[in-house]
Amino acid sequence: MNFRVGQKVVCVDASPTYVGHPVPLTLGAIYTIETVVFACGLQGVSLREVKSFADRHHRAEFLASRFRPLVERKTDTGMAILKSILDEVNAGKVREIADA
Repeated sequence: MNFRVGQKVVCVDASPTYVGHPVPLTLGAIYTIETVVFACGLQGVSLREVKSFADRHHRAEFLASRFRPLVERKTDTGMAILKSILDEVNAGKVREIADA
């Protein structure tokens, strides 16, 4: 997967590094890619929301495989209609019809 700067991604792997060091990531959290780097055939990314451990003026870099692209969907019209009906029922604007 090739990521791009500014892309929103979801963390799918917040496990410690291969030597057991914790990473400042939260599983399922959404991040924004700041930079994309390639080294030794691997893609890495830095995130706007995460600074480096040692130097707070630089970004930490993570393997791109720790993330997946965020799929942003436009509001589903059918679900929006159902939600508005449910809101009206809960607000007492719609009364129940008894079974005959």
